[in-house]
Amino acid sequence: MPITSTGSKSARLTSSTKTAITQAEIYASMSDDELIEAYYDWENEEYPNDLVFRDQRRLLTAELSERGYSIIDNIITKNIFKLKAGITVDKRALENMMKYYNDNQNISSIVDNGGICIFAFEGLGNYDGYGIKEYHPINQRTVKESGEDIVRGGRYGAMFVVTKGQDVVFTTANASTLPDNPYGSAVIKDGVYDLGGRKHQGLYPALQLYDYGTKSSTVPASYKNNSSKTTAEGVNIHTAPDAACSTWSTACQIIMTKDYIDFAISTGSISSSDEVGKFLGGMEIDNSNQWYGRNDEKISYEGNRYSYEDLLKKLDYQYTEWAQIENMLYIVDRELMPKDQKKLFFD
Repeated sequence: MPITSTGSKSARLTSSTKTAITQAEIYASMSDDELIEAYYDWENEEYPNDLVFRDQRRLLTAELSERGYSIIDNIITKNIFKLKAGITVDKRALENMMKYYNDNQNISSIVDNGGICIFAFEGLGNYDGYGIKEYHPINQRTVKESGEDIVRGGRYGAMFVVTKGQDVVFTTANASTLPDNPYGSAVIKDGVYDLGGRKHQGLYPALQLYDYGTKSSTVPASYKNNSSKTTAEGVNIHTAPDAACSTWSTACQIIMTKDYIDFAISTGSISSSDEVGKFLGGMEIDNSNQWYGRNDEKISYEGNRYSYEDLLKKLDYQYTEWAQIENMLYIVDRELMPKDQKKLFFD
């Protein structure tokens, strides 16, 4: 309801009595309860289809959002997720996270008990990196590859948000839930997955997807060129370089190399309490194939240069695979994925 005073009993505001700027100041001076009452009063009454009233409603909604409320299906919900200093999350991601929290008891239980949730929102990435333009058509630009000009599209179209309890502890817009090429590759279904610890290709800490509640590493998936296949096996969350064009993911979920170590620390794959975690957490890492342990001179440490694998050995970092992890979930959401790109992978 448009408000002319800060009291709960308020009169209607006509287009000739106040400006939108004054109205914003009034909303800012109101208590949370008054704002919520005003919103629901407005929902329950009919107002003229007037631009001033529309603008006032926009200002009321903006003030609620500024105070940490989400409006989902016309229901106002206090957003419980808290952002660590320096972390920003797209408003649409936070709203969807709250929707999952309210609608899915398994997710709310993990959050309320201090567990880890990894939310993957395809469509909210920055579309950086270089992918096959036919399947990753957003943010196309020309790059030099082997001396030739090649047009590439943005490979990383997903935002990953990691929460520990109610705290948002990590986020990146350099991620993807899609394979490089939909033909011959699996696209895992939207939904909730359990997770287990793995060394990706036996070389570095990663996470493997499990079908929720079944303890099976066979997960639901679709195939562009084979509708009879409905599952995929051994799907990991792992790293990939800037130019993840054709050989980095045939189903796996990928995070650009420069953000992967912080992701691994936030999920516990690397402990931030040990020497390795502290060192790697602040390390500038290049986009090379050092993750495969093939390059010997990539990371500078104490005057020498090491491959990723050799550095872990030097720092005496012991990493072993373990089975399904309790109190950790992975949530894939492609609701915000551009429709034209969806057709390339799902139709």
